[in-house]
Amino acid sequence: MAEAMYNNEGVGLAAPQIGIQKRVIVFDIDDELGALCNPVITERSDETAIDDEGCLSVPGINVPVERSVSVVCEGLNLDGEPIVVQAHDFLARVLQHEIDHLDGVIILDRLTPEQRKMAIREYNNRATAE
Repeated sequence: MAEAMYNNEGVGLAAPQIGIQKRVIVFDIDDELGALCNPVITERSDETAIDDEGCLSVPGINVPVERSVSVVCEGLNLDGEPIVVQAHDFLARVLQHEIDHLDGVIILDRLTPEQRKMAIREYNNRATAE
């Protein structure tokens, strides 16, 4: 999974994105590769921020997504041992984004209907231009 993430210049990847039906994510923030199995967000800050996000599932577009600024995520490491990750800012955003994939949610689902139409139009225009 990490290889697929790096080959596509991503900072995170969820197993279902590459056809693996497991609840596993990988991420690389500040050159530190991490992986979580069966991750669950157990706490979210009330404070949120809107920032542009891209996604390997809809390449070439970036859309504004509101996310909690801090989260606590529990899961298992690759050895099957429990792990708790207290994440802030960019790592918190990446974890929320990748866990969304495990739940069948992509960034387009986080948009208003009008924003979604515009993003899909942009995506389709890029695909036909290539």
